[in-house]
Amino acid sequence: MANIPPLKRFGGVREIKKKIRGSELLQNSRDSLAQHLIDLSTVNIDEIMDYDGTEIKVKAFKDIDPRAISAIKRIRVNQGVIDIELHDKVKILQTLAKAAGLLEPESSSERPSVVGIKMVGPKEITDVDIKKDE
Repeated sequence: MANIPPLKRFGGVREIKKKIRGSELLQNSRDSLAQHLIDLSTVNIDEIMDYDGTEIKVKAFKDIDPRAISAIKRIRVNQGVIDIELHDKVKILQTLAKAAGLLEPESSSERPSVVGIKMVGPKEITDVDIKKDE
């Protein structure tokens, strides 16, 4: 009789079903998720702030596009200075590229084959071998 490991080691049946349900949810909403990531990566700071050549002003909340608001990672106000940090565009674009398959490693079929070559050199010559030849 085969020794079958207990399912508890793998998180149990409930955990497996929970993971499958979660992946189905992501599968069903992947288009909206991709669009949200694209929105986050295409927002520019000028959608949140105005610069008139001398002064930078934060736009009124009602004038900011909701996708630009969602791209804001953090707002800090310190002694009258407003610091607005957006989500990392490069990281978001890398995530999108990976999901689209643009960052897939090369398939092994396109790589050159590695051939093992065993080199055998001449054997070592000793004094006994030299005397035999004389």
